[in-house]
Amino acid sequence: MRLIGIDVGSSGTKIAAYSLNGTLLGSIEAPHTPHHPHPGAWEVDPDEVWRNAADALHRLAALNPVQRDPPMGIGISASMREAFPVDADGKALGPCIMTADTRESGLEKTILSQYPADRWFEFCGICPNEWTPFAGCYGGRRIVRK
Repeated sequence: MRLIGIDVGSSGTKIAAYSLNGTLLGSIEAPHTPHHPHPGAWEVDPDEVWRNAADALHRLAALNPVQRDPPMGIGISASMREAFPVDADGKALGPCIMTADTRESGLEKTILSQYPADRWFEFCGICPNEWTPFAGCYGGRRIVRK
């Protein structure tokens, strides 16, 4: 039996297969093309990301060491801070704006002016200016979940 790990990152998709004892059976990388429509902007094409992931998985499955056993499990990791909004049919609604993008709508400041940080956390599960799902807010102070 083997385990497959899929990492959809900000610069590409990386897929690897391991035996149960941790031996690497094979790995594939597929870089994403960054798009910078203007200075400070960074986007990726969700369709390209999907094609990269599917293609890399097919190439990994074709490797001889990987073909010997069916997978026992697949783990998927993805960039935490980006999202790929889709319509009801799963078609991407537009490019994915990456976290290094410097565009700002001002919405966060508007919301923070109306609600304290702990209410913000109740709305979205993330403390303002602390973009990690492992931290929360209480009374405007950062707390770490255990």
